[in-house]
Amino acid sequence: MEFPYTIADVLSMNNLPNNFVSRSIRIACPFCRAEKIEKNFGVDLDSEKFHCYKCGIQGRGGTQLHALLHGISTKEAYKEVMSYVGSSSYEKRDLSGITKEPIEVSQAEEASDIMKNNVYEKLLSLTNLSERHKQDLLSRGFKESEITFLNYSSYPKREEDKITEMYFSIPRLIMSKPEEGLNVKGVPGFYKTKNKGAWTMMNSTGGIMIPYRSWENKILGIQIRKNNEDVECNDNKYIWFSSMGKNEGCKQRTCLHYACDYVWDENDKDYHPLIKKNSLCITEGALKGDLAHCLSGIPFVCVPGVSSANAALKQDIPKWVKAGVEQIFLCFDIDMIMNINVSKALDALKSLITSYGIKVLLMTWDMTYYRLDKSTDLFNGETDFVFTPDSLKKSIERGLLDEHLEKLSQIGKQNIFFAAVKSDELKNKQNQDNYKVLREKCKVANLSCTPCFWGIVSKGIDDYFARKKLEKREA
Repeated sequence: MEFPYTIADVLSMNNLPNNFVSRSIRIACPFCRAEKIEKNFGVDLDSEKFHCYKCGIQGRGGTQLHALLHGISTKEAYKEVMSYVGSSSYEKRDLSGITKEPIEVSQAEEASDIMKNNVYEKLLSLTNLSERHKQDLLSRGFKESEITFLNYSSYPKREEDKITEMYFSIPRLIMSKPEEGLNVKGVPGFYKTKNKGAWTMMNSTGGIMIPYRSWENKILGIQIRKNNEDVECNDNKYIWFSSMGKNEGCKQRTCLHYACDYVWDENDKDYHPLIKKNSLCITEGALKGDLAHCLSGIPFVCVPGVSSANAALKQDIPKWVKAGVEQIFLCFDIDMIMNINVSKALDALKSLITSYGIKVLLMTWDMTYYRLDKSTDLFNGETDFVFTPDSLKKSIERGLLDEHLEKLSQIGKQNIFFAAVKSDELKNKQNQDNYKVLREKCKVANLSCTPCFWGIVSKGIDDYFARKKLEKREA
């Protein structure tokens, strides 16, 4: 059905930001009331899809958004929006008194870890890994046996009618055998429809289901890696399997994933990771950690985001200490020396871990750079920060360069580099002018400033180990 209004009109009538330059925007979520600076609520003005990456609420179209904002039916929402945009079918009326509270739904109490693990195991057994997703994983460097062992599976797409029925049939199949004692109530991702009260699952465009396994080898959450064609501009590639905001639904708590070999602990009567050389590595994302572990044999702790797992870390770090972990290697993407937010988050993560008496080291790769005289040196991940021509341009155009340099100084950065890939980039007049601005501001901030050449071969730790394995095979 074509509507004579857009989702931008609905944002405007609800006093939400609507003066956009980009067609895909992020604003503070009006449902979970997150801090304005977080901007977890994504809206694509072309597809009219909306989704909060924190509370999980999602939908499509201005009518549905207005209905959810005010707890009314879509029919009532349509009438109100039509009134706002001035259709002759309805009289205009004052909407200032409409509350922005989201529709009230009954939330289920979170199930036990054992129940969540058993339900998720059953879910993964009832779904298959598509050939497309299998080939994608193989191309990343996984072996077929590793994919099977990790229990990856494909999430059903919502567009196909026969798949839509699976959203109802899978919960029924999970609970079909009373002797297994499985119940999806309180398990994130499952909820009840409001009309018939039938159990169903989170709607999704489909993708690869990636289990998040706890210290005790229990699946406490599932992330879905979206298909590439479903990843829109500024959108997240990964979403939690969650039913926050749904009837009898449950929010997915941020959890850690352990990519490792497990051993049975006779004292605790439970599993825990096999720790080698009293060390663990930390990276971002379960898929990346799983591949890095498969390639290297090194145990990895995977956080879903650089700055989003403090509560889960505080819960688990004492377990690391008890298991004899003495040092942690931070193995984040190479943008750890190129992205200010990542640099700040890593500094905070390091402070958190060291507060428990654990030594923290930064694992780096592709750190060789060339000076203008063609001599080489290595970046120092602790004290150095790199601006590319593009990132420096954006920082200056947005008027944020002074703020960025101040933040970098606060977290111990001392040396600022302007890194190009080709000599032509340094000859470009715009880049030269931007570098002069950077150099002057670094002087004021008491930071060194150096132009150089730099090329990235491996973006992440998984790429690094894949490359090393290939080099060893070819040697």
